[in-house]
Amino acid sequence: WEGFVGALVSTIVVAFYTAPLFASSKWLSCPATSLTLRFHEPLSCQPPAVFRAQKEMTLGPITLRDVSPIQLHAVVFGLFASIVAPFGGFLASAIKRAYEVKDFDSLIPGHGGVTDRVDCEFIMALFVYVYHKTF
Repeated sequence: WEGFVGALVSTIVVAFYTAPLFASSKWLSCPATSLTLRFHEPLSCQPPAVFRAQKEMTLGPITLRDVSPIQLHAVVFGLFASIVAPFGGFLASAIKRAYEVKDFDSLIPGHGGVTDRVDCEFIMALFVYVYHKTF
Protein backbone atom coordinates (compact mmCIF):
# COMPACT_ATOMS: atom_id res chain seq x y z
CA TRP A 1 0.00 0.00 0.00
CA GLU A 2 2.79 2.42 0.79
CA GLY A 3 4.07 2.17 -2.78
CA PHE A 4 0.60 2.88 -4.15
CA VAL A 5 0.09 5.88 -1.88
CA GLY A 6 3.62 7.18 -2.53
CA ALA A 7 3.13 6.90 -6.28
CA LEU A 8 -0.28 8.60 -6.03
CA VAL A 9 1.08 11.55 -4.05
CA SER A 10 4.20 11.97 -6.18
CA THR A 11 2.20 11.75 -9.42
CA ILE A 12 -0.20 14.47 -8.27
CA VAL A 13 2.62 16.74 -7.03
CA VAL A 14 4.63 16.33 -10.24
CA ALA A 15 1.52 16.88 -12.39
CA PHE A 16 0.57 20.05 -10.49
CA TYR A 17 4.03 21.63 -10.63
CA THR A 18 5.08 20.60 -14.15
CA ALA A 19 1.84 21.68 -15.86
CA PRO A 20 2.82 25.40 -15.79
CA LEU A 21 6.25 24.51 -17.20
CA PHE A 22 4.66 22.77 -20.16
CA ALA A 23 2.06 25.53 -20.52
CA SER A 24 4.79 28.17 -20.74
CA SER A 25 6.06 26.62 -23.98
CA LYS A 26 4.52 28.30 -27.02
CA TRP A 27 4.98 25.03 -28.95
CA LEU A 28 2.62 23.27 -26.53
CA SER A 29 0.08 26.01 -25.85
CA CYS A 30 -0.33 27.85 -29.18
CA PRO A 31 -2.57 26.20 -31.75
CA ALA A 32 -0.89 25.03 -34.94
CA THR A 33 -2.15 26.81 -38.03
CA SER A 34 -0.74 24.31 -40.52
CA LEU A 35 0.97 20.97 -40.66
CA THR A 36 4.08 21.02 -42.82
CA LEU A 37 7.42 19.27 -43.11
CA ARG A 38 9.27 22.58 -42.99
CA PHE A 39 10.54 24.33 -39.88
CA HIS A 40 7.89 26.57 -38.42
CA GLU A 41 8.51 30.22 -37.91
CA PRO A 42 8.63 31.26 -34.25
CA LEU A 43 5.21 31.02 -32.69
CA SER A 44 3.61 34.05 -31.19
CA CYS A 45 0.15 33.89 -29.71
CA GLN A 46 -1.74 34.77 -26.61
CA PRO A 47 -2.11 31.40 -24.87
CA PRO A 48 -5.70 30.36 -24.18
CA ALA A 49 -7.08 31.18 -20.71
CA VAL A 50 -6.70 27.58 -19.55
CA PHE A 51 -2.90 28.00 -19.71
CA ARG A 52 -2.73 31.37 -17.92
CA ALA A 53 -2.47 31.65 -14.14
CA GLN A 54 -5.42 33.27 -12.43
CA LYS A 55 -4.99 35.53 -9.41
CA GLU A 56 -7.71 33.69 -7.51
CA MET A 57 -9.79 30.62 -8.28
CA THR A 58 -12.62 29.35 -6.09
CA LEU A 59 -13.60 25.68 -6.05
CA GLY A 60 -16.45 25.43 -3.58
CA PRO A 61 -15.02 26.19 -0.14
CA ILE A 62 -11.41 26.15 -1.41
CA THR A 63 -9.71 29.26 -2.75
CA LEU A 64 -6.56 28.82 -4.83
CA ARG A 65 -4.20 31.66 -5.68
CA ASP A 66 -1.91 31.96 -8.73
CA VAL A 67 -3.08 28.67 -10.20
CA SER A 68 -3.86 28.02 -13.84
CA PRO A 69 -6.79 25.77 -14.83
CA ILE A 70 -4.39 23.46 -16.67
CA GLN A 71 -2.85 22.56 -13.31
CA LEU A 72 -6.21 21.28 -12.09
CA HIS A 73 -6.68 19.29 -15.30
CA ALA A 74 -3.20 17.81 -14.76
CA VAL A 75 -4.18 16.76 -11.23
CA VAL A 76 -7.27 14.99 -12.62
CA PHE A 77 -5.08 13.13 -15.13
CA GLY A 78 -2.62 12.26 -12.36
CA LEU A 79 -5.39 10.91 -10.14
CA PHE A 80 -6.81 8.80 -12.94
CA ALA A 81 -3.37 7.53 -13.98
CA SER A 82 -2.54 6.51 -10.42
CA ILE A 83 -5.86 5.02 -9.34
CA VAL A 84 -7.73 3.67 -12.37
CA ALA A 85 -5.22 3.07 -15.17
CA PRO A 86 -3.40 0.20 -13.41
CA PHE A 87 -6.64 -1.76 -13.62
CA GLY A 88 -5.98 -1.98 -17.35
CA GLY A 89 -3.59 -4.79 -16.45
CA PHE A 90 -6.34 -6.59 -14.57
CA LEU A 91 -8.68 -6.16 -17.54
CA ALA A 92 -6.06 -7.55 -19.91
CA SER A 93 -5.45 -10.50 -17.56
CA ALA A 94 -9.18 -11.22 -17.46
CA ILE A 95 -9.35 -11.22 -21.25
CA LYS A 96 -6.34 -13.56 -21.44
CA ARG A 97 -7.89 -15.95 -18.92
CA ALA A 98 -11.19 -15.96 -20.80
CA TYR A 99 -9.40 -16.99 -23.99
CA GLU A 100 -6.89 -19.24 -22.19
CA VAL A 101 -3.89 -17.31 -23.52
CA LYS A 102 -0.73 -16.92 -21.45
CA ASP A 103 0.65 -13.84 -23.20
CA PHE A 104 -0.64 -11.58 -25.93
CA ASP A 105 2.59 -12.08 -27.85
CA SER A 106 6.08 -13.50 -27.45
CA LEU A 107 8.13 -10.49 -28.56
CA ILE A 108 9.64 -10.14 -25.08
CA PRO A 109 10.16 -13.73 -23.84
CA GLY A 110 8.94 -14.22 -20.28
CA HIS A 111 7.36 -10.78 -20.11
CA GLY A 112 4.39 -11.12 -22.41
CA GLY A 113 3.96 -9.09 -25.53
CA VAL A 114 3.92 -5.43 -26.32
CA THR A 115 0.24 -5.31 -25.41
CA ASP A 116 1.10 -6.64 -21.94
CA ARG A 117 3.54 -3.73 -21.52
CA VAL A 118 1.06 -1.00 -22.49
CA ASP A 119 -2.30 -2.29 -21.27
CA CYS A 120 -2.80 0.59 -18.82
CA GLU A 121 -2.02 3.09 -21.59
CA PHE A 122 -5.09 1.89 -23.48
CA ILE A 123 -7.32 2.92 -20.58
CA MET A 124 -5.44 6.24 -20.23
CA ALA A 125 -5.89 6.95 -23.95
CA LEU A 126 -9.62 6.30 -23.68
CA PHE A 127 -9.85 8.56 -20.62
CA VAL A 128 -7.89 11.38 -22.30
CA TYR A 129 -10.14 11.19 -25.37
CA VAL A 130 -13.36 11.27 -23.34
CA TYR A 131 -12.03 14.01 -21.03
CA HIS A 132 -10.94 16.14 -23.99
CA LYS A 133 -14.30 15.76 -25.72
CA THR A 134 -16.22 16.45 -22.51
CA PHE A 135 -14.27 19.40 -21.11
